[in-house]
Amino acid sequence: MARVDPETGKLILSLAEYWELEKKEILGCDNMYYASQKLGREPSREEATLHYVDNGGAEAFAQKYILEGRLCSCDDSKKELDKK
Repeated sequence: MARVDPETGKLILSLAEYWELEKKEILGCDNMYYASQKLGREPSREEATLHYVDNGGAEAFAQKYILEGRLCSCDDSKKELDKK
C-alpha cells in the first residue's frame, strides 16, 4: 500500500504499484494520442512506450513517485559516493 514520504510529500510505491501506475500513463489517452500524432497512425504498445521514454515521461514519473526501497534520487546517491 502506498504511503507518503514525510520529507518530500511524494508517494512511496511498491514495485508492483509503481509499474501499474506507470503502465497506465504509458497506455493512457494522452501518451497514445501524442505518439499517434508523431507516427501518423495508432502506435503499438512498444511504440507508445518508446514515445513515453523518449519524450521525458519516464523521467517525469520518477520525479513524482518514489520506488519503495529507493528513498533517494540517483543524484543524491552520486553525491554521497563523491564524498567518500
